[in-house]
Amino acid sequence: MRTVIVPGLGGSDEHHWQSLWERESPDMLRIAPASWDEPTLIDWWDALDRVAGAERVVLVAHSLGCLLAVRWTAQNPGRVAGLFLVAAPDPTAPAFPSHLASFDGDLS
Repeated sequence: MRTVIVPGLGGSDEHHWQSLWERESPDMLRIAPASWDEPTLIDWWDALDRVAGAERVVLVAHSLGCLLAVRWTAQNPGRVAGLFLVAAPDPTAPAFPSHLASFDGDLS
């Protein structure tokens, strides 16, 4: 079973707990979308699809990555063995960045 790191906006720098865990466990893989700083849901979704492959996965998500992980799991329940979610944002909160609205909308 594969463990997949799903960072939030910015991608979790080398001092972030996700990066530390990833360095300690070579079994963990990180998604690699085209942009960490100007994310789109479909790009991050495709990045998660690529890393997950055909195996069942455990998703270790932080912040914006939590929204992706929950939605991806709902569409792929047989592919997810577990979720570890930390600091999930509220996409309905006034402070939620408007340019990230695709993470709370449809996949088109």
